[in-house]
Amino acid sequence: MPLDTAYRGRLAVALTLSVLLQGCQTSPLRSDPVPDIQVRSGVDPQLRLHNCELPIDQAVDGEYLPLERAVALAVERAPDLQAALARTRLAAAEADQSRKLPNPVLDFILRWGPGKPQFEISFAHAFVQVLQMPRRTSAADNRLRETAAGAIATALDVIEETQTAYAEARADAASIPVLEARLAVARKLEDLARSRVEAGEATSTDVSIARSQVSAITVELESVKRQAEHHRLHLARLVGAPSSPTRWRFSTPPTIPETAAESQWISVALSHQPNILEARWRLASLEDVAALAAWSVWEQSTLGADAQRDDAWFVGPSFSVPIPIFDDGSAARVGATAAALEARHKLTAAARTAIQDVRDAWNSYASVGRGLRTVRDDLLPTQRQRRLLVEESYRAGQLDITAVDLAEQDLRAAELQELQSERDLWIARAKLERAAGGPSIAAGLMKLRTGPAAATTPGRDNPSAATAMSPAQLPPNMKEITR
Repeated sequence: MPLDTAYRGRLAVALTLSVLLQGCQTSPLRSDPVPDIQVRSGVDPQLRLHNCELPIDQAVDGEYLPLERAVALAVERAPDLQAALARTRLAAAEADQSRKLPNPVLDFILRWGPGKPQFEISFAHAFVQVLQMPRRTSAADNRLRETAAGAIATALDVIEETQTAYAEARADAASIPVLEARLAVARKLEDLARSRVEAGEATSTDVSIARSQVSAITVELESVKRQAEHHRLHLARLVGAPSSPTRWRFSTPPTIPETAAESQWISVALSHQPNILEARWRLASLEDVAALAAWSVWEQSTLGADAQRDDAWFVGPSFSVPIPIFDDGSAARVGATAAALEARHKLTAAARTAIQDVRDAWNSYASVGRGLRTVRDDLLPTQRQRRLLVEESYRAGQLDITAVDLAEQDLRAAELQELQSERDLWIARAKLERAAGGPSIAAGLMKLRTGPAAATTPGRDNPSAATAMSPAQLPPNMKEITR
C-alpha cells in the first residue's frame, strides 16, 4: 500500500493516543515527612534535607540548655534523620518515574543489494506496561508512604534518645552536689568517731564504720562524675556538638502529669505509631507488586506498526508477545505473594509490639510517678521534719552531734532518691511518648496538675519554681536547676 493519506492518518492516531495516555497520568504524590515530624516533635524544629554533609561540630549557644531546645537541635542535626529524608526523596523520584509512560521504540533498517535500496520502519510500544501503570504507580506511592513513615520513626527515635540522654545528664549533674554534701557529713562523722576514740568514749570499730561509709560515698561520687561526663558527651553528640564544652544547665519537670487510661494510649498508638504505618504501607505496596506479578510473563509484549519499502511502500500493524514455554510466570507470582504474606504477618507483629511498648511504658510511668509522689509527699517531708527535731534536741542537750549528722545524711539520701526518681519518670515518659507516636500526640493524653507553683516564673535565683507552658512543649512544666 502506498504511503498515502491513510497511512499518515494511522500514524497520527497512534501518536495522538500516546500523548493522550501521557496526559491521563495521575498527579505525583507529595508525601513530605518534614511537616509531620515538626508537628509530632512538639518543638517545631527547623528541619530540612541538606544537600551536603552536615558539619561534624555545630555550636550550641548559651549555658542554659532546656529540653525543648535540645530536642529541636537533635532533630535538626541528626545525620540518621537526614539519611532517612534522602531515602524519602529517592522514593519520591521513583514514584514520579512510575507515572511516566515507557518510550516507544522506533526501528529503522536499510538494505542495499541488486535493485533499489530497501527500507523497513517499525514503531512499537510496550502496551502491557501501559496497562500496568495504575498498579505500578500505586506500588510506588505506597513505597513512598512507607519510606516517609520510616523517616518519622527515625525522628521519634532521635527524640526519645535525646530525652533519655538529657534526663541522665541532668540527674547526674544534680546528684553530684548532693553526694558531695553526703560525703562532707560522712567525713564529719569520721572525725567525730576519731575524737571519741581518743577521748575513750568509743572503740575503733566506730571509726572503721565511719571510714567505710566515707569510702563508699567517695566511690559512688566518682562513679556519678564519670557517668555525668559520659551522658553529657552523649547529649553533645546528639545536639551536633561532640567537641564543644558541655557545662550546660538543665531543666527538669517539677510536676507529675496524670495520664489517660492505658486503653486510650493503645488506641492512639495503633493509629499514629509510624512503625505500624510503615508496616501497613509496605504491605500495600507488596500487594500491588503481587497483582503485577500476574502480568510478568507478558511485560515484553508490544503493539505497533511496520512499514517496508521495496518498489512501493507497504504498511500494517505489528504485534509481538512472548511464548510462555520455559517461564510461565508462576515463580514470580509465588514469590510476590509470599512477600506480601510476610509483610502481612509483620504488620501484626508491629501492632503487637506497639501494644506491648505502650503497656510497658504506661505501667513504668505510673509506677515511677507513684514512687516520686511518695518521695516528695512523704519521705522528704518526714526526713526534713526529723532533721529539724534532731537539731532542736541537740541544741537542748538531749542528743549528740552524731544524731544530727545521721539525720542530715538520711535527708541527703532522700534528695538523691528524688533526683533518681525524676530521671526515671522522664525516661518513662519519653518511652511512652515514643510508643504513642510522638510528644505532641501524647500531650493530649497527659493531664497536667495545676497549683500555685505553676504560676511562678523560674530563674537563677529561684531554681525550684515551675512555669506553666503549652502542652505541646516537652515537658509541659519545667524548672531550672543551676549547678
